[in-house]
Amino acid sequence: MRISDRIFDTKTRNLYRNLCSKIATEHFNITLGVDRNFNYLWFMYTKGVHAGETADFIVLSEMNLLMKLGYLDDEAMDNMKKMLVSDDNDNIYIALMSVKSLRQQRIKEHGEFKDINSVSPDFVQAALSYGEYITPISTKVEKK
Repeated sequence: MRISDRIFDTKTRNLYRNLCSKIATEHFNITLGVDRNFNYLWFMYTKGVHAGETADFIVLSEMNLLMKLGYLDDEAMDNMKKMLVSDDNDNIYIALMSVKSLRQQRIKEHGEFKDINSVSPDFVQAALSYGEYITPISTKVEKK
């Protein structure tokens, strides 16, 4: 069951939609000159037929970027994934707020990726290796 299927609270749903939109736009820019396959996927969620839609992989891609840049470790990643698959709306909200907060911290320290000149050298390296840590397996969230 997708994250959006378990969100019943308007505040959480709006947070999820806004977060997905911002993440998709930035990840589209990250992959623009680096990975055409991922860039096309992000295009579909920013300007294509899925524009404005939410998807689990969007939030998970940001979590993987946060992990790559050192804002999350394996344990924190696992805990956040568990919260995202919870049937408790409060857990989902807390996980989404955590992603939002960590993303804001990342942007403050490394910049928001609009082009390669707008971010830190560490972020440039993360962009160049995007396909290595953003994978189909790393962007799935499911109950175990």
